[in-house]
Amino acid sequence: MNEAFGRPGRIPTWTSGAKSCVGTSAGLTSRLWFTSSQGIINEVYYPRIDTANMKDAQFLVSAKDFFSEEKTGTHHHLERLDPWAPAFRMTNTCLSNRYRIRKEVITDPERNVLIQQVEFQPLIGTMQDYSLFTLISPHIANSGFGNHAWVGEYNGIPMLFAARDSVYLAVMCSTHFSARSAGFEGSSDGWQDISQHNQMTWAYTSASDGNVALTGQIILPPDGRFTLATAFGSTAEEAAQQAYESVLKGYDACLKEYVEEWKEQTKPFRDLSAFSGDQGELLRSSIQVFLSHQDKRIQGGSVASLAFPWGDAQTADGNCGGYHLVWPRDLVQTAIARLALDDMQGARHILLYLASIQAECGGWHQNNWLDGRPFWDSVQLDETAFPIILAWRLQHAGALEDFDPWPMVRRAAAYLARTGPVTQQERWEENGGYSPSTLAAAIASLICAADMAADKEEHSLAEYLVGVADWWASNIDAWTYTTNSLLDPEIPAHYERLNTIVVVEPDRCDPNQGVIPIRNLSPDMPSEFPARDVVDNGFLQLVCYGIRSPQDPHILNSIMVADKVLKQELPAGPCWHRYNHDGYGEQPNGDPFRGWGVGQAWPLLTGERAHYELASGNEEEARRLARTMEIFAGDCSLLPEQVWTLCDIPEKGLFLGKPSGSATPLVWAHAEYVKLLRSIADGQVFDMIPIVASHYRNGPPTTRNVWRFNHKVSSTQIGEPLRIEVFAKARLHWSSDNWNTVMHENMIDSGLGTSYIDIPTATLEIPTNIDFTFYWIDSGKWEGTDFVVRVLGYPRHI
Repeated sequence: MNEAFGRPGRIPTWTSGAKSCVGTSAGLTSRLWFTSSQGIINEVYYPRIDTANMKDAQFLVSAKDFFSEEKTGTHHHLERLDPWAPAFRMTNTCLSNRYRIRKEVITDPERNVLIQQVEFQPLIGTMQDYSLFTLISPHIANSGFGNHAWVGEYNGIPMLFAARDSVYLAVMCSTHFSARSAGFEGSSDGWQDISQHNQMTWAYTSASDGNVALTGQIILPPDGRFTLATAFGSTAEEAAQQAYESVLKGYDACLKEYVEEWKEQTKPFRDLSAFSGDQGELLRSSIQVFLSHQDKRIQGGSVASLAFPWGDAQTADGNCGGYHLVWPRDLVQTAIARLALDDMQGARHILLYLASIQAECGGWHQNNWLDGRPFWDSVQLDETAFPIILAWRLQHAGALEDFDPWPMVRRAAAYLARTGPVTQQERWEENGGYSPSTLAAAIASLICAADMAADKEEHSLAEYLVGVADWWASNIDAWTYTTNSLLDPEIPAHYERLNTIVVVEPDRCDPNQGVIPIRNLSPDMPSEFPARDVVDNGFLQLVCYGIRSPQDPHILNSIMVADKVLKQELPAGPCWHRYNHDGYGEQPNGDPFRGWGVGQAWPLLTGERAHYELASGNEEEARRLARTMEIFAGDCSLLPEQVWTLCDIPEKGLFLGKPSGSATPLVWAHAEYVKLLRSIADGQVFDMIPIVASHYRNGPPTTRNVWRFNHKVSSTQIGEPLRIEVFAKARLHWSSDNWNTVMHENMIDSGLGTSYIDIPTATLEIPTNIDFTFYWIDSGKWEGTDFVVRVLGYPRHI
């Protein structure tokens, strides 16, 4: 036979996001990463960590009148080969107890080769009664479309090949293949053949330009042991040579090097296991997760997860980034966790990487490929704030070496100051507006940037940045604290998730008004809700950074409401949903998320709550919640994005309190856990920024009002600072007595692309108006319109 039939094959997808293990070598030579779930190999990444090249690889077993596939036809058991390395043994036992497959999985530290050391064991009958096949689904360069598969030889050794673009895959068995075939998935692949005939009857030599699959029959030795090597290269010959060399080198030698590399790589990390509840098991796994999610060519680049959330429902067409993308938020959380582990070098590499991909505007894209190309190009203000905080922390840790982050920080601070306080998207990436969590990160970062400006002797800029931070800090409650919520009749006042009323006149941005659209709910459900009645736990970040006291009455009110609405007690302990009405999760019947579903609980939010408890002086509760996170990680010691909170659905792998099909592991969740251990060790929140906490130690600052063309306050109270600010050089003409007396003042250049004047209000007679207009210096023209801010005489209360 020659070309397989059925081109292009079924629509390609990825695998479930719930991984049981991820791995790679600790060194830089091998640029290969693997994932696994359901006892089989899933996505394999090469040559960068953002490039998947395989959907899955499993074994098929046949005998007379018998067929079984490893993924669905066995019970799965996973164990670590060594606690200090992501090396794993998978034991898959036939559901009808006819056979067992035991395989150990690592990568060759010296080559781009995935190695499976396999033992096939008949439990009924003899070795001669069975046939064993490998079935591989290439999805090269992030796509299941346009792949080419063929069978061939390398120096007389039978191999399986696949390619797309300039990436080549080669598969070799140490005992060789007795039969091989290349086909199209769903029509001429090996599964179709063997499931129908209990043996290989097709022997297609190629399958071109489609969703392809490779099948090889293993020559089983008497002891059932063999090595399967899957290699990648820039040519078919290179991939084949690498596979062969790894087989010649031998699995035992590869495993020894693999484990030794990992032990050496993780030796410098701070040991926080004494503060864990599992003897450091999740801590060790978290360190492995951090290192297994960073790229080896692009230093400092790290992805959010090596998983495709609900990948089995996502078309593998190259346009689905999954979570193997860079999110600045997740990346900085990882860097801060590495600081908590005394890994200054790793954190510095991340900062250097972030500086290299900073956008021209001064911010960072929502997420991007490793080389800096945006995937989604929205800008979230907290993702612009976090790199500033990281730079400040590294500077004060004396860990910057020769790198000067000030140019990056200056540009980022300028973008924040010009663009805020409204964010295009908040941290849940679905809506824009005034967000407590975004404002917390932005305020903290501006105070950090001001401190760095002072170090550079840019004192006027430092004063300006503190002024912007105080403007936002003094208005958080006016913008995001509702007093008319219906969630709890006894507590009508609390922070809301997001105030979506974004108008030019901020006086109209009443948190008691407006609606929030939720885009991930079932089409037959309401999709808009009063913003005052939608909450999350983002307000805890105000405490985390030191902007609000943990005993602030507004914080305490908000905790009670959020717990009533979002908290769920699970067998391991409490966990919290992102926000009420969240639809980012499986559908109620357990089907994958396809644009809508039911949001489940997020373990990282248990970590955030633990940090709040520690800030409140409740160390015992913080330790309990840390233990809860350890239980959420399960036998695999991997923290999921979400845990299932509904009734068990065994046939879909969903169990109460266990990982859902979203993404496991989530690096952000592991970072939150590591920071929590360090916080417990220190007796204080590791994220707390001393200069921020010191600045706001006496509570919120006096309310400041700022008039801008995109933020036109219509009134202020007597004694409250009023700033007029524009985005060009200008002369301000203003009056407080109906233009009878006119002040002419050149506006002050902030140095960040804005100009401003502070107008004193304390001595004005009230009520009165401040009338003003502008003369634009560069164009030599008048604005031609008068504006007004009314000064009132009653105090502001929230």
